[in-house]
Amino acid sequence: MRVRRTGWLAGVLVAGASFACGARTSVELPFDFTATAASGGSGAATTGIGGTASTRGGASSGGTSSTGGVLGSAGSSIGGSSAQGGVTSAGTGPSGEGGAGACASGCGGGSVCENGICLCLHGQHSCSGICVDNDSNDHCGAACTACTAPSNGQALPCDGNACNYTCDAGFTDCTGSCLDLTSDSHNCGRCGHDCLGGTCDTGTCQPFPLVEDQPNPLYLAVDAETLYFTTPSGGVLDVPLSGGAPKLLFADPDAHGLTIDDQFVYWTTYFSGTIKRMPLAGGTPVTLVTTDQRPLGVAVDSTWLYYSTVHGAIVRVPLAGGAGVTLYSDTNTLVSGLAVTKSDLFFGTATMLGDFPLPAGMTLTLASSRNNVFGVAFDALDTDTVYFTEQYGGTVSEVSRATGQVTRLVGGLSTYAAGVAVDARAIYWAASNANNIGTIYRLAR
Repeated sequence: MRVRRTGWLAGVLVAGASFACGARTSVELPFDFTATAASGGSGAATTGIGGTASTRGGASSGGTSSTGGVLGSAGSSIGGSSAQGGVTSAGTGPSGEGGAGACASGCGGGSVCENGICLCLHGQHSCSGICVDNDSNDHCGAACTACTAPSNGQALPCDGNACNYTCDAGFTDCTGSCLDLTSDSHNCGRCGHDCLGGTCDTGTCQPFPLVEDQPNPLYLAVDAETLYFTTPSGGVLDVPLSGGAPKLLFADPDAHGLTIDDQFVYWTTYFSGTIKRMPLAGGTPVTLVTTDQRPLGVAVDSTWLYYSTVHGAIVRVPLAGGAGVTLYSDTNTLVSGLAVTKSDLFFGTATMLGDFPLPAGMTLTLASSRNNVFGVAFDALDTDTVYFTEQYGGTVSEVSRATGQVTRLVGGLSTYAAGVAVDARAIYWAASNANNIGTIYRLAR
């Protein structure tokens, strides 16, 4: 038998025979096809044209080869009768190692026939019947994906499984996009940091005016969807965090301090000396407290209502009704904004931001030498940071309870700053000019 090898592949040349993978005179296979019987009985060791031989074993007991059988019979490429594959169809080539093969009609697209199956060469895979290199950027991976790069990026070679890219200098990869974190208002300073309507300047979000042209907005409160605020000439109002026109919840020209819980909105009336409560959805207000001390700020927890006065006092009253108890008093100053947690009551005076541990403890100074602290806010998810405004400095600041470090967030906004509120995403504050026309700002955290 004559054998011709092509590169790493070897094949069989048989005169007058038709091969399973088309009219080729050599079949490329990833193994060496020899003309010598490897095992078996008395099969002939060589082939003549149309002669008899076994490809792997010669004749087994019974006279039929165990794997190959008779070579050249009826134009078959490997065998006639076979213990493993039976009798091949005339001229159709092997199936496995002897039956009707999947590549009987020939292998296209650069594939080769191996054991009756059309396969791509090593380092290639099939895409729509065409063999392509595994690192092809036009047919990357098993999904045969065409690799592209996002704007401001460059495609890298396919690694055989997935497409890759790199971002240009000055751009950062954010979930499949190459972005400039110094100016992208939806990815400012870091991926996913949205400025919530504000611009991004050198990687820092800028304040966004959520509500404008309000007559002297004072205290603020916020929940998941709505910002609430008071004006001394209007009453209690709210506005969607998503934007829109403010809506009047209740007209009260004496409205001042403000807070909310899950069900109610609470506010103080400065000249009337009352603290009122009304359902968040609207309804008829109920007066909870009447006092002659001119209340300013107000805060609530699950049991108590707290209010501050222009005469420097902080008073605690049961929400269920009853007599009030003075927790703090300093007749040399007023006490304005309040914010309460399960363990602390934070408050602002003309000169400091204070912390009153609950239920009763020694007053702590969180920030001293202040310029009339007006609004105070605390985020329950951030147990360390307290936010406050300074009325005459027109500033918004934060202080770390752990270190006492005060950081100014915004300064010189307007003639004066008023109330402040905070949620998981942003800080809100009110500021008015010399004509008492105010804006409520939002700053993404």
